[in-house]
Amino acid sequence: MKQNFIKVIILMILFQTNLFAVEKINLEGVIKSFIEKSSYREKEKIEIKKLDIEKQGNVAEEWRKISFNINPIYNSYKNKDTNKYFGNTTLNFGYKMFYLNFNYDNSTDKLKRTIYKIGLSESLDDVIYSEQKYKKKLLKLKEKVTMNRLSSEKITEIKSIIELYADIKNIESEIDIKRKTLKNRNKEFENLKEKYKQNEAVKIDVDYMSIKIKEIKNNIVYLEESFENNSKKLLEKVGIKSRKKIVFEDISDVNIDKIGVNELEITSKGLEINSKEEEIKYSVIRSCPEVKLDVNYDIENKIWMAGVVFTGNVLESKTDIKTEKEELKKLKIEKKEIEAKRNRTEQQLEIEYQNLLNKKKILKDKRDNFGKRYLISKSVYKKGYMSLINYIKSQEDYEKAEMEYKKAKNELNAFKYKIKFGKKTFYI
Repeated sequence: MKQNFIKVIILMILFQTNLFAVEKINLEGVIKSFIEKSSYREKEKIEIKKLDIEKQGNVAEEWRKISFNINPIYNSYKNKDTNKYFGNTTLNFGYKMFYLNFNYDNSTDKLKRTIYKIGLSESLDDVIYSEQKYKKKLLKLKEKVTMNRLSSEKITEIKSIIELYADIKNIESEIDIKRKTLKNRNKEFENLKEKYKQNEAVKIDVDYMSIKIKEIKNNIVYLEESFENNSKKLLEKVGIKSRKKIVFEDISDVNIDKIGVNELEITSKGLEINSKEEEIKYSVIRSCPEVKLDVNYDIENKIWMAGVVFTGNVLESKTDIKTEKEELKKLKIEKKEIEAKRNRTEQQLEIEYQNLLNKKKILKDKRDNFGKRYLISKSVYKKGYMSLINYIKSQEDYEKAEMEYKKAKNELNAFKYKIKFGKKTFYI
């Protein structure tokens, strides 16, 4: 019995320890977890895998240039004079512009012959800028565009995480203030009921205080539910799993050397321009008359043979090329617009930053002022020179000023984090 009792006590201690265990996390850790462990990271990997598949497909396209042809038909016939059967077999093998022909011929009764021919057959357009080179360049540009897009999307996600973290801290601060207020109101309510029994207070003030307490309790319930929902949303978003109680640390005050934004949008538009330029270059080459060179060498007979073929459409209007060139002009204009927008954004961020700094200072002064007013009101109310309603209003004004200051502080520090990560360029 004694051993079982000890086991029960140990289990209870372990249960209590696990129940009240807490895990502290900060904004830096939350962002780090998002980058390394979130489902967004898995989606990034899929995007990278798709690029790898395209690269592999491009390599496979290279090997498709290898071709061969085996003619298994044996054209046999019987020579009436020699009473023998004769025929020939041909094998062609080629890679890109080079080829090798092999022909085994025993169609004469004088000598069985093996004929080899080597040569090349290539369009000069492919030498200047082949379809394969064009696809390879476009694939590299596409890879850069994809990486840019992923980087931009990641920054957007991180900014939303910072905002959500700040909201959680704001709700947490409001809950703390409301709980302190509720504690004070309950004490005041008990004092007020005692005064009412002694005919030193009126019933309407007792009822009013009861209503205010119910109002605060209702606000706390709503805020606690909002805190839980936002916390779960954040933890799921960044890939944090824990059975412990999570405690969110305050947003630290990071230093910012310079207000600025990244150049991902400008870079992406530049890559779009590069792609269009390659497209035009390839189209121009393909629209010109094709010149095809065919050269081969008969090894047995030591004979060179060569030929040139010209093909093309003299009535080609090149409408597509003209249209693409106009599109290129539009892209370059759009890039200049984005550059101007970036400059305006930086100026606006600088204005916003100064406003947040001033706002925090002003609201701190306001909180301190209302705090002093509240202390005076409390003293005056206790002496009976102020009504309950005016006293409660003074207390609520101070609580509101305290909440506004804390929100301004969180807003400023969150803004600094968004600037810090907004200037980054992520590469996977």
